Amino acid sequence: MSLAIICIVLTVGSIDYLTILESQQNKPLFLALFPIALILILACVAELGRPPMDLLEAESELVSGHMTEYSGVAFAFFFLAEYSMMLFMGIFITVLLFGLANPLPFIFFLFWIRASLPRMRIDHILSMGWSSLLPFLTGFILFLPSLLLTLDMLA
Repeated sequence: MSLAIICIVLTVGSIDYLTILESQQNKPLFLALFPIALILILACVAELGRPPMDLLEAESELVSGHMTEYSGVAFAFFFLAEYSMMLFMGIFITVLLFGLANPLPFIFFLFWIRASLPRMRIDHILSMGWSSLLPFLTGFILFLPSLLLTLDMLA
């Protein structure tokens, strides 16, 4: 996730959220950095630990996984923490990629993929992250400054 954020910061030229929002007045970064946007959204879904990438719940613990021992107020706090993290990630994604401060479309997207996609196995998630996404993002970070410098020289 941090490599995708570095690509966005390199493109905008600032780490300030207001500068990132102002740079997206004409065209959102989602269109300019489409593959990076998809990787960042995928990383956020994996970071949240919600289906289809819920690594916290093993195959044999599909009842409730790590939440089996909790009930009452303790379960409510874990449940509240999970949904507040969804709200934070929604705001984070919409500010970085779409230039909005409304997380509702991203939260709807999270509910939609939870209901429609099957659970992924842990070996598939790990091989996707280490074998595909990490080399692509590393190469993109090495390529992006030369691309931005070339575009600045042409303009």
